[in-house]
Amino acid sequence: MDLPALLPGVIVRALARGNDSSMIIFPLYENSPPADARQVTPAWKSIEDRQHQRTPSCLLIAQPDHAHLAGDIASQFDSPDFPALPVAVVEAIRLHDEGWAPVDGLAPDLKVQLINGAPKSFLNFSPDDFLVCWRRSIERAEKVAPTGGFIVSRHFVALAQYRLNITHDGEQHRENLEEFVVNETFRQNYLLNTLHATEHELDYFLHALQFCDVLSLYLCSGVPENVSFAQVFNGRSVTLQRMGRNYVLNPSPFRAPVRVSVKALPCENGKLDRTPVELWWELR
Repeated sequence: MDLPALLPGVIVRALARGNDSSMIIFPLYENSPPADARQVTPAWKSIEDRQHQRTPSCLLIAQPDHAHLAGDIASQFDSPDFPALPVAVVEAIRLHDEGWAPVDGLAPDLKVQLINGAPKSFLNFSPDDFLVCWRRSIERAEKVAPTGGFIVSRHFVALAQYRLNITHDGEQHRENLEEFVVNETFRQNYLLNTLHATEHELDYFLHALQFCDVLSLYLCSGVPENVSFAQVFNGRSVTLQRMGRNYVLNPSPFRAPVRVSVKALPCENGKLDRTPVELWWELR
């Protein structure tokens, strides 16, 4: 597949990787309009819009790989508004979607699931599917450190509550989401008694996870717009402006420019190319 100039950078690597429909979709277009520097869109809205677009050509990124990218971003925090994070917190951010690994899979015979001829996005999963993966992810983070389990649990509880507020899932799905919230609240209360971090520190760790998660999804979705983030750090909201291959954050979490990357599998007309590419971005 020919990769258009929309991609910030591409390095082809030979690696066998399986695939399933929990993937994040990076749509590819021959001609993509440049971002309007005067317009700033909420980051999550841009991600949702991008995941719902239908195009015959795209790249597919596994959720654990997106989470590893989020961890790479978190590891570079080093500024007045973004103090460096503890190693255990960075590792929990890196592993916060590890529960999806059995779904993404490594089997060479796994197929891309399609909706109206286009790959199925991770946003199209039902609670019956993603709650299992969320629990596995929390348990994996908790093995790293109790702090990791605590913040990843809070992260997914927030997503479950968001889902309950904005969607009209069936009664059984809503009951499963509500049960998940109750059970994870018990887990958090138990873990909280084992932690030595302050409430302020735990809130910062959670916001760091949420921010890195959304920033990674923004990159993995190929969003062309300038965006704003919901999280607030040291009383300041964060915006991102695209300037060519550079992505400029204000305020910036980084002391110096940071280059990050992720593996992706090309897909055209529902047919998967198992020779991955590596996407890279420079963040400032």
